[in-house]
Amino acid sequence: LWVEMKRKSLEFNSLCSTTYSKSECYPLMKMIEHFRPKYVIMPGIAAGTMDESNNEQMYGDVVLADMVWNYSNGKYVPKDKALITFGEVGFLPRPTVVNIDPELLPCFEKAVNSKNNETHVHVGAIASGSTVVANRAILDKQVKGQFSTTKGLEMEGYGVAYAASHSTEPRPKAIICKSVCDFADSRKSDVYQKFAAYTSCEFVKLMLEEIRHCFLNEFICN
Repeated sequence: LWVEMKRKSLEFNSLCSTTYSKSECYPLMKMIEHFRPKYVIMPGIAAGTMDESNNEQMYGDVVLADMVWNYSNGKYVPKDKALITFGEVGFLPRPTVVNIDPELLPCFEKAVNSKNNETHVHVGAIASGSTVVANRAILDKQVKGQFSTTKGLEMEGYGVAYAASHSTEPRPKAIICKSVCDFADSRKSDVYQKFAAYTSCEFVKLMLEEIRHCFLNEFICN
């Protein structure tokens, strides 16, 4: 979806992404090359990372990435050769990270604190991997065992952020904004997916307005 808004001589362009893992990000890179958007946006659903000792997340809460990392990158080895183990299998992680453009962080803060924001937002790291997770051991060992402060778990964000950060100049800014629909455990279901998708898109809509105002003010001042 290609969106173009023109207000007070400021052009605001964004490219809303569909599902991409790292291996599938090259079509997105081609789209970036062709359309030259200023922002690549990934809304959608994710697993929350709360546990019984930490109940700060609820269904529909928004997780806004300031960093996206690939938790599934690594090597499977005998269990005696790794700290992360699953039965007889060990895992040696080699995580890769893409940081969200720091210029966006003040705009994120304004959106989170806006009087028009009706969602609960967690800003922090989002983990991406190539498989659906419905096993708490994967989340605790392979995800939180590497980055304990990870706020969300999903499958597409890293590929989107990677495509944006590795495209040719001028590179777009990546925005990864997901909402909690489950907690990656045995109770995982589709019940809250539509609700989570709705809250994610609602916050993205608000955030786009805040970003427009942030960079509109910068444009006018300069």
